[in-house]
Amino acid sequence: MPEGSRRWLWRGVVVLFLTFALLLLYALWLLGPTGKEALVRIPKGARGAEVARILEEAGLLRSGYLFFRLPEVFGKGQAPGPRGLPPEGRGPSAWPGPSRAGKGP
Repeated sequence: MPEGSRRWLWRGVVVLFLTFALLLLYALWLLGPTGKEALVRIPKGARGAEVARILEEAGLLRSGYLFFRLPEVFGKGQAPGPRGLPPEGRGPSAWPGPSRAGKGP
């Protein structure tokens, strides 16, 4: 590989790395503490998007959208239903491990 091509390749790698690092730092800043304190009322049965909107309006979050979408990014998008019940349409066998009755799944 000619010396000029190698130099351009390294520059491209460095630019790509710096871009990724800056995006990561920006995302961490968006999710970081705002330094504000507030007392908020979350209505019973409120969905994740509603909770994120309430917290963002109170100044407790910089990005309600990122807060709401973060579980999907890390593979935890299917949250349990109300009071820790399995998601709708799935029985007790939806939970990993032995069933609640002590019998096998």
